[in-house]
Amino acid sequence: MNQINLNLQKTSTIDLKNISKITLYGNYKGDRLKLVNWSNTHIIFKDGFISTTHLEDALVFVGSGENCSVFAENFVIKNGGITFWDKLTNVCIANFKILFPHTGIRFTQDHSHQKVSIINNTIIGASHEGIYCRISKATSNPCNLILIAGNNNY
Repeated sequence: MNQINLNLQKTSTIDLKNISKITLYGNYKGDRLKLVNWSNTHIIFKDGFISTTHLEDALVFVGSGENCSVFAENFVIKNGGITFWDKLTNVCIANFKILFPHTGIRFTQDHSHQKVSIINNTIIGASHEGIYCRISKATSNPCNLILIAGNNNY
């Protein structure tokens, strides 16, 4: 299994091309951390934190995500949230503790997200939304089978 020690991360972008399972552990401080080419990947964030200097995002998933799981085990996101910049299909986001974000977990863009599960996350002190899924008023792209369960927003 592939592993990345976030304590040693020199850039703010991690390319997951051709990786089916990865564990990211340790602590990352800096500009928002971006994951690219993350489709078809099981991603585990373990034993650490991300603390950002960016005003809104701490962790960003760039590009469409299909058949992915993003899990946290004893992992905290500080001072920013988790943002997905493109279409999500069959994606699960679970077990994160997110402290003092702008928005805890958000999907941006105008896409019809399909089969997305957001479960067992704790979001504390969001200045805006805890969980936000954008649907354009212009196109009204429908989302289908979005499960939001077991989350705590304080």
